[in-house]
Amino acid sequence: MSPEVDAVIKQWPWISLTVGLALAAPLLFGEWKTARGPSDLRSFDSWSLRVHDPRWWCYVCGPMYMIHQFEEWGYDIKGVPYSFHRSLCENLGYPDLNNCPATPLPVWGVNGIMMWIGAWSLRYASPSVGGTNYYGMVTFNSLTHVMRAILDGEYNAGLLSTLVNFMPASYFFYSAMLADKKLTAAGIARSFVLGVVGHLLWVLPYIWIDKGYISEITACVIQLLDTLMLHVVNVPN
Repeated sequence: MSPEVDAVIKQWPWISLTVGLALAAPLLFGEWKTARGPSDLRSFDSWSLRVHDPRWWCYVCGPMYMIHQFEEWGYDIKGVPYSFHRSLCENLGYPDLNNCPATPLPVWGVNGIMMWIGAWSLRYASPSVGGTNYYGMVTFNSLTHVMRAILDGEYNAGLLSTLVNFMPASYFFYSAMLADKKLTAAGIARSFVLGVVGHLLWVLPYIWIDKGYISEITACVIQLLDTLMLHVVNVPN
């Protein structure tokens, strides 16, 4: 990879934040049509109609994750740059970032393919399939941040957006799906299992790159397959 391409890829958290905010603004402040009527800013009751609409949460998932990515992979609330990247490399056994297998291309592949493309495209997917599975990813991601904070007794990069965005979003999405009878407890369990599998397929390629089993490009292809899995697996609901 050329230094120019490497430099561009390293700037992706800023792109994620900018685009995420731009996509979130109309979802929060624009009009939204729900089965219970239009949701707008006339009153809190009117606006809150969208909170009970599973499709709205499918639209929200992509921008929400993009904003989370900036705190996690860009600058955390302490102002520390690339904090999570350093932590990931240390957990992989590479305190020296120059030798870490979590290089810019596969890192962007995970976050760009799975979240920029995959989560954004949930607006075209069924809430019972893609939406549910991606919120399984959100739920498992939330647990990893919260458990790590409890065990370490300190903040970790991504924890704030987990508490403010991920956990409430997961609760309201699943509640809306259950209320509309579009999901059962078995479906929630399925989504959580896929969230675990999705995260394994996120981290294992770094280990495989280190062992020389796969290339950076292959790691990105795995993320395409991971994204496809999250969009199509639908047994049981």
